[in-house]
Amino acid sequence: MFAAIVGGFLLEKGNLWVPLEPAELLIVGGTALGIVMVANPPGVIRKMWHGWLAAFHPPLRTPKAFLRSLRMLYEIFTFIQRAGIMEFEGDVDSPKDSRIFARLQLEKLAQSAGLHPADGDLSVLLVIHA
Repeated sequence: MFAAIVGGFLLEKGNLWVPLEPAELLIVGGTALGIVMVANPPGVIRKMWHGWLAAFHPPLRTPKAFLRSLRMLYEIFTFIQRAGIMEFEGDVDSPKDSRIFARLQLEKLAQSAGLHPADGDLSVLLVIHA
């Protein structure tokens, strides 16, 4: 939209400072906002507003969290490759007694994410970090 406005001014050999005046900005911005409100249902407008606000907040997942998840997956896959899937099934059934999940400290990671899975419910923890 702004490219069309600038292009129109350039085609007519107009002064590019004119669109930057407050009254012009109000007209162009109000028109753009009106078009968005008329063209979209309220649910979409709400999602756009939340997305716009989210752009100014820090990301929920940091590169450190992604590396921690990749490390966990690497350790699980190498354990399965060495010991077999049946051995891993025993670790999933009783994660408190597992040597692989003791190293990963999944319960602490889940609590730091604000989740409190039931005792022995490792599938929730694996889905969170997968």
